[in-house]
Amino acid sequence: MNATDILAANKRFSDEVKRLSQAAEYRHLQRTGAGDVYSTKLASRNIRASLKHRFPGHTFSVRMNGFTEIIVRWEGGPTRDEVHETIGAFKAGSYDTHQDMYIEHRTPWHQVFGSVKHITFVA
Repeated sequence: MNATDILAANKRFSDEVKRLSQAAEYRHLQRTGAGDVYSTKLASRNIRASLKHRFPGHTFSVRMNGFTEIIVRWEGGPTRDEVHETIGAFKAGSYDTHQDMYIEHRTPWHQVFGSVKHITFVA
């Protein structure tokens, strides 16, 4: 990747951050403030808001476990796949068993709405 490619990728990233920050379809979510970039606390608030928005009237428990994990619990109602589809964008990466390491995937979504390393689903 040459310098021109890197500049173009950075511009696309910045443009998407700007678009997400102003997107009306995400008006129910809080945006990052100073010092909140990639915040797990912000992700927790936004996961709660996303679930409430997608599944009104259904109760979820969204709790932080330290600063790297959010545990989402619920009974009945939506399936695990439906919940994962709703909040999966907040997951910051994945564990690569071949390399035996966690690999972070920072996205414009994470920069605007927060992220967390691990999301545990308990249905």
